[in-house]
Amino acid sequence: MGFSIDDLDSMMDRATNGEPSHAGVSVSEESALNISAVYCAVNIIAGTIASLPLQLYRRTATGKEPYHDHPLYELLHYQPNPEMTSYVFREILQSHLLLRGNAYAEIIPDRLGRPAQLWPWNPTAVKVRRDAEDNRIYYEIWDGAGKPRRVPAELMLHIPGLGFDGRIGYSVLAKARETFGLGLAMEEFQARFYGQGTNVGSVLEHPGRIGDKAHERLKKDILEKRAGLSQAHKTMILEEGMKFVKTGMPLEDAQFLESRVFQISEIARWFNLPPHKIKELSKATYSNIEQQQIEFVMDSIRPWAVRWEQHIAWKLLREEERRTLFAEFNLDGMLRGDTMSRMQAYSLMRNVGAINADEIRALENLNPIGGNAGTVYWKPLNMGDANAEEVAPEQDSEGMRVVK
Repeated sequence: MGFSIDDLDSMMDRATNGEPSHAGVSVSEESALNISAVYCAVNIIAGTIASLPLQLYRRTATGKEPYHDHPLYELLHYQPNPEMTSYVFREILQSHLLLRGNAYAEIIPDRLGRPAQLWPWNPTAVKVRRDAEDNRIYYEIWDGAGKPRRVPAELMLHIPGLGFDGRIGYSVLAKARETFGLGLAMEEFQARFYGQGTNVGSVLEHPGRIGDKAHERLKKDILEKRAGLSQAHKTMILEEGMKFVKTGMPLEDAQFLESRVFQISEIARWFNLPPHKIKELSKATYSNIEQQQIEFVMDSIRPWAVRWEQHIAWKLLREEERRTLFAEFNLDGMLRGDTMSRMQAYSLMRNVGAINADEIRALENLNPIGGNAGTVYWKPLNMGDANAEEVAPEQDSEGMRVVK
């Protein structure tokens, strides 16, 4: 089969602009982000994952504590490589996850084999391969040098999204191409509609054919005496039985605006977001905003956080280190309710002895009280051990309880 220049041009166009949709619009990362709802969805999820505290912890006899004596703590919490902060690094990888379904970061080890740097790679430049001889997975990176570079699996932090084989995640751009393409097409159509001035607000009907003189007088009258904002409300005199007919807004007749609102909800579903998070507030209420925030954290953010935590433990910690060390996002701040709800919860926990004053102050980002005052746990006096044997109280000769 022959290969023509047109075929080459088509391949280059797809590589640059993305695959075309049935709406006639090519969809790529760049073009998809031109849709405000897509940009907002990617921005809010990637920004949330990037801004959450991510620390390395060590398990202790009483719980956990931040572990600073490992190079991974610096990479996760501050700077994964000399050119970007932890926030930027996580934002980049999470945006790759959301649009391409996969996030890749090459691991540069130190002399002891521990991770020293993490460098993100564009998913379009990375291919997942399996060696035919030893059946092990490796990664091909096209770094622009002409020949792909082979990276072993243990030196690649690969976080896949939802997928079918457990190795490669589905590309949301590929799955949602028609949704994104329709959104781009509608936006372009409306922009061209107004840009080309095709909104005809009225027409003049003539029972037959207007004469040349009448046509010239009418055109001159409209251009000289009716055009412009200052002439908008003057009366027009029609000739030869002509009628003035007011036309409607074509986009309203086709429910165009309603379709654009529906596209926002469609995009929110692709990213597993409640519509109000991407500023679609047509049906939003503020009576249950706290519950909506909890829903956002548990349904939208927590699954991504768990993916990150498990792959960090797998690829960035040795097997013996995973017994005592682990990375964890702190979601507590996002789950905090309003001030009154938090105070009531703290009060209940304090009164049953589950928390002390210093722990409450730590949750509110306050310093400890100091001394023993903040470390005391209260014990309810009107409660007892349900498993303890009940002892009958002493009674005197008249049957009265003896209090000692």
